[in-house]
Amino acid sequence: MEPSTRNIAIVVAILLFILSIYIFVSKPSAPITSKDVRQFILSDLKGFSDEGAKISIISLGEANNTWKAKVKISFDPHSACPRVIIRNYELKPSISMSLPYRESELFKNCSSGGYIFHEYPEMAIVASENSPDVRAFAESGAKGYASFFPREKILSFNCSTKNCSQAQAFLFSFPPQNIWLVSWIKGNSTFLVALSEYSDILGTKQLVSRQ
Repeated sequence: MEPSTRNIAIVVAILLFILSIYIFVSKPSAPITSKDVRQFILSDLKGFSDEGAKISIISLGEANNTWKAKVKISFDPHSACPRVIIRNYELKPSISMSLPYRESELFKNCSSGGYIFHEYPEMAIVASENSPDVRAFAESGAKGYASFFPREKILSFNCSTKNCSQAQAFLFSFPPQNIWLVSWIKGNSTFLVALSEYSDILGTKQLVSRQ
């Protein structure tokens, strides 16, 4: 092969190589789905879940080619002093997805007040301990469980067991309103706490011989 022909062949090969790189890099990537984002976030938080934390994706949505997610990370959610971390992610598609986020704690020093958001029953659990009797019972090793009862749900509340009937009577003892009901349970004893949506304690009642 003559030198000029060889040079032309080399130039053509280089151009084809450059073109192949351009086609590969500029090729649009597959669209990212909400399932992809969920899996990516859960993988990023695996260290927390391995430590026993409960992971909850509270909200997830996409706008302007950016996925935004709010995630709740709960440690010991039924204890006298749960710890809740909130992470807000903003994810943009790239060759390798990065995970920028902002992080904050829901409350400090086992203290909570103000409006109780429905996504955070831990706020109701902590607020219920503003009663000294409840706090003593909670710190004795009881487990706390919080449920939100809209006014309409209370009016249609039906149950058959003894403790459920006592809880129903307890809820009915207050004027019709939205109520957070926190049940602290230890052995055969249950301590009920009714809270307003703004953390005010409406009343408490201790039950025995839970069935």
